[in-house]
Amino acid sequence: MHLAFIFLFLYLKLYLLAGANVVSVLVYLYAIFGLADKTLIAHDDRTIGWLVYGEIILHALLATYYLGLDSGFHYYIYVLAMLPFFTQRYALKTQLLRLMGIVAVSLFLNIHFREYQPLHGIAQHYIVVLGNINLSLFLLISSGLALLYSQHEQKHYKQLKNRSMLDPLTGLYNRLFMIEYSEAFFINKTTDTLSPALIVIDIDHFKSINDRYGHTYGDHVIQHTAKTICNIVDSHAYTSRWGGEEFVTLIPDISPEMLDKLCHTLVNTFYNQPVMIDGSDIKITVTCGAALREAQESFSELFIRADSALYKGKVAGRNCYVIDA
Repeated sequence: MHLAFIFLFLYLKLYLLAGANVVSVLVYLYAIFGLADKTLIAHDDRTIGWLVYGEIILHALLATYYLGLDSGFHYYIYVLAMLPFFTQRYALKTQLLRLMGIVAVSLFLNIHFREYQPLHGIAQHYIVVLGNINLSLFLLISSGLALLYSQHEQKHYKQLKNRSMLDPLTGLYNRLFMIEYSEAFFINKTTDTLSPALIVIDIDHFKSINDRYGHTYGDHVIQHTAKTICNIVDSHAYTSRWGGEEFVTLIPDISPEMLDKLCHTLVNTFYNQPVMIDGSDIKITVTCGAALREAQESFSELFIRADSALYKGKVAGRNCYVIDA
């Protein structure tokens, strides 16, 4: 925009304003190539902020002084009114002080230059053209800033939503999401030939793995377990890390025979696929407790039955599965 104004001002023989735009271009180039990297490293954008604020305000004052309010250069100061609120790094008091400063400058321009006779010696229709150009650019810049802010908010909301529903170690759904989703799913689930089922999966003797190899290897085992479960269960199933070394899988529709086969596959797969820890193959086993949902049964009621089946499997010696009949 400033580069285009350099040539426009040269064409209109407004050499001082052309020179001012050259300075503006240099300021922005310095901000982009001289300060941007330092700003990212130091997480401090105050220097760039003051350069941008100073350039826009001084440029608007100079252009308005020479060409008057009808040229529309004061519009760019209005853009600055939005910028204090684009970052949460500063206190609200600082943001409001910046806003008050922008309002004061805007009122000064509007009052002081309203009846002012500008110094330009160009035809009025050029002033009108400049005013329309600046108004259009102001609206485009403001819309662009609003779009960027909206995209930033959507990205931030998506990140927060993912954090609220995913377990950071495994990438699986977390306990809260599983409870909320399952409760809603059971409420809306209509009667069908097949029933939902819940499988509670627990890594056997996980504490001994942590004690012997350390928590880093323990995390590796948990990640391995999560990946293995997801590779075995149907893609329509929902698997969550329930807590610690325990996982819960919700199967939306499954027959008793298929549930038995699935639990058998889970137990056997872990038994036959050791995990490499510290250069050694460590056999990891799991115990599974499962239950098919009965009519009108809530998620919590179904979980209690599946968890009770898991307990029976542990009592029976682990490395096995029990399905609540």
